[in-house]
Amino acid sequence: EWTILFAIVLVVAAALLFRNHGLYPTVMDDEYAYSKFSRLLPFDRAVFPNYLYFVVYRITSSCGDSFLNCARILNILFFVSAAPFIYLIGSRITGEKTALLIAVLSLLAPVNVYTAFFMPESMYFFAFWVFTWFFLRTIRQQGILQWMVLGMLLGLAALVKPHAIFLLPALAALFIIFSRQGGDVSASRKVSLYAVFFAAAIATKFGIGFLLAGKPGLTILGTSYTTLASKSMTDPSQYSKLALLVLENLRGHLLAIALLFSVPMAQALLSFKYFFQKHDAQDASIPLKLYAATVFAVLLGVVTLFTASVAGSGPFETIARLHMRYYSFAFPLLLLVAASQLSPDAAVTVRRWRAIVAIPVGVAIVYAMLRKFAAYTPNFVDSPDLYGISSVPIIFYTLSVLSLVALVTWIFRPRLGNRIYIYAFLPLPIFFSILFINQELGKRRVPDVYDKAGVFVKQYLSAESRPDILVVGPSANGIFRTMFQLDSPAVAMHTIAE
Repeated sequence: EWTILFAIVLVVAAALLFRNHGLYPTVMDDEYAYSKFSRLLPFDRAVFPNYLYFVVYRITSSCGDSFLNCARILNILFFVSAAPFIYLIGSRITGEKTALLIAVLSLLAPVNVYTAFFMPESMYFFAFWVFTWFFLRTIRQQGILQWMVLGMLLGLAALVKPHAIFLLPALAALFIIFSRQGGDVSASRKVSLYAVFFAAAIATKFGIGFLLAGKPGLTILGTSYTTLASKSMTDPSQYSKLALLVLENLRGHLLAIALLFSVPMAQALLSFKYFFQKHDAQDASIPLKLYAATVFAVLLGVVTLFTASVAGSGPFETIARLHMRYYSFAFPLLLLVAASQLSPDAAVTVRRWRAIVAIPVGVAIVYAMLRKFAAYTPNFVDSPDLYGISSVPIIFYTLSVLSLVALVTWIFRPRLGNRIYIYAFLPLPIFFSILFINQELGKRRVPDVYDKAGVFVKQYLSAESRPDILVVGPSANGIFRTMFQLDSPAVAMHTIAE
């Protein structure tokens, strides 16, 4: 399996390299910002505290005008390097061939679209799966050094994207749950292990941040996110309105997850019973289910709160946007949850409880079929997993019915339901999503008027006479795109009309 995995990783990496090479910039605002802070400005001027990402991607400056293609190569290397860790987790809870399938499907999933952008998503994908693999190995261990390393890994992940900090509430809940296990370990010992973890995470994030950026590095989320958060919290009278917006956006996320991950979502909901009772310490799938349930519960809250906070702040910042990219890096967790039930040693659950958790998921799928996400605006950057399958009605309804069939089958025959989900349903949305995503990316091989304007400025104005210019234009899907960074930081923005 390792040989097969290595071969498939090389093939996927080569395919992504050819797909991404030569594309014009796509996600204007984010790509420009991350390129600027990585390549052109000192770290203390960055509004995002992604200092480890900036250090690594600063080497793209050595590529000259091809810095964007060099960033894509780094993206691909980090992205495919996560596959062995996904496989290692899967091989502990299911068969090696199924674990191999999950690892491969994780690479083929729509999340690979971010390898085409100058953004930290691919590096964070790798950091998250390294941390997850080590966390699931460490959660039952009692060594101080192991917990220190675990904290350092989280701190490093937070230096790739500060969003890793939002994992802390989920981890704290898991520590409380697992503290009930292992009665031979004293409470003081457990508390000391958790304290070492938190201290190592905080020291790593702020220590490296201070070394790289000085005092500005001693920030949790950076000036950009901090400003957004402070604005949304300054007027208490708006809290009720904010709560309603959160619920409206949360509905869209839950409908999407129910449709795409019907069976593992039901299994994750079922695992919440372990919050209140002891479980079999020998069952390796239970920590995985609890980890998946808590991680998604926390991240969904954070994402919907963010979307509600910025709604109305710009022409494209609406409550209808589904920012699934803020948690899509964790989607393989749900695939692993489903695969864990294919093991002969999988815990047997009561049909009545399976029905209780499956019914709301099934209702959500039916509701999504009837409304077809009419109230939301998925696109291939924010929500690539949903964009492809919701674009063509026949594909959308077929996949919805198949997802519902897998869920209903799981109620009565759990292993068969999981097989239908993994082997029959799962490859289809991945295939169609990637098909549509590749079509969208292919459009960026042809320069539009904004690209041509930037090329003109770069070629016909000398470095001494030309100003620092950022050329922008709205794309069809509502995302600013197209940048041409010159030899020094951009300080002005101009819109060039067609």
